[in-house]
Amino acid sequence: MTTPTEFDYDRYTYFTLTVEEGTTGAEIMADLSGKLGRLEAVLLGQLGEITDEWILRLSIPTNVLLGDPEQLDHLLKTFADVPGIRHSSVIQSPTRRSKRALLDLPAPLDHHDQSLPSQT
Repeated sequence: MTTPTEFDYDRYTYFTLTVEEGTTGAEIMADLSGKLGRLEAVLLGQLGEITDEWILRLSIPTNVLLGDPEQLDHLLKTFADVPGIRHSSVIQSPTRRSKRALLDLPAPLDHHDQSLPSQT
């Protein structure tokens, strides 16, 4: 699995998958094989430090999938039928307003900030 650096919503749709502890990417991909029709699926990696949240990329533009509720519903039901997947959801592309809000956020705290409680 690779870690995405930037999402391309014009070409793909991204999902977060919440998986059961101990589930492997190979198991998920083997179970999805043949269930997605002509769509290509790639498991990109874990969502940050959270080990039970993964990012899955499908070869369909986000706006196309969101414009077809039946296909979206079918995909979500397909994911729900895969052993090991507890929950799935679409990662929607940020709007201009949400991008602006993100740009206005203060910078993250330094990991070595002495005012933070110890993580050990």
